[in-house]
Amino acid sequence: MIVANHLYHRDRQLGGNLSFKRRYTWISEIDLCITKQTRIHLVTDVQVRQDIRGSDHALLCVTMDVDTRTTVTQGQLLQRAAALGNSHHEMKERHGLLKSVCYKDVNVEGLMTALQEVAPPEISADEDVDVNAMLREGCRVVLEAAVNHATRRHTACHAWDEGHPRWRRLLDTKDSKLIWKSVNWKGDIVNDCVEMPSEQQFKVHFEELLNAADSGMLENIEMENLPYIPVLDDPFTPNELEQTLNGMNVMKSYSRLCPGIVRRLPASWLIFFLTVFNVGVTLLFGVSVD
Repeated sequence: MIVANHLYHRDRQLGGNLSFKRRYTWISEIDLCITKQTRIHLVTDVQVRQDIRGSDHALLCVTMDVDTRTTVTQGQLLQRAAALGNSHHEMKERHGLLKSVCYKDVNVEGLMTALQEVAPPEISADEDVDVNAMLREGCRVVLEAAVNHATRRHTACHAWDEGHPRWRRLLDTKDSKLIWKSVNWKGDIVNDCVEMPSEQQFKVHFEELLNAADSGMLENIEMENLPYIPVLDDPFTPNELEQTLNGMNVMKSYSRLCPGIVRRLPASWLIFFLTVFNVGVTLLFGVSVD
């Protein structure tokens, strides 16, 4: 994926401007046009219309030349839609991470004490560093510590009227996880768990279905010639991390670590995750975050 704002491509300069204002002053550019590198040739113009009022965000206008895109027939669309409900891909290697632990179920003080005695994984300066492996190892250590300091375990108690049909009994449990596990992709109740694809199978299926293969249209874009945009190019700072964590629901697990647990991590562990993220941005977009 690539940001089209301000991009110089095929002898033309795409536009861009500050898009967010505080009261009467435009202060930052946070509204972006992001597209695949294989589709950047379709974007002919990008404009940020500060002259159109009614919001604290400027209108982002993107012009695309759709006449040059590959035509998809109705039959191909129907075939793709039908394929969405038939996933028989083999499961790929799972990361083996534990399930997330609810913040309120963890003895936070004990968890923090335990993590202070464990040093985060070392981050190599090698260009071939495996960011996913470092992040996976860091999450594994924190999750294992959280599980070991969980103060209670929740067990679902499903009491229902045996005289009701199975679908009615499922709804009576008010357990969304149980309901989703009991139906297939068509919404039918199934008895054989083999019919239900796992989350990993679902992910792999959509990746292979929707990520088009390299069609030879990928162009080499000179990343060093891109304009410098501080809000996008500067490394993420501890202060920004703190502000982000403070704005998140401590009970909501966006990944496998509840923000409440991450917020209480020792400084060394916060710096570790922040550094891994900055290194990942460097490897992904080729921008320096030193």
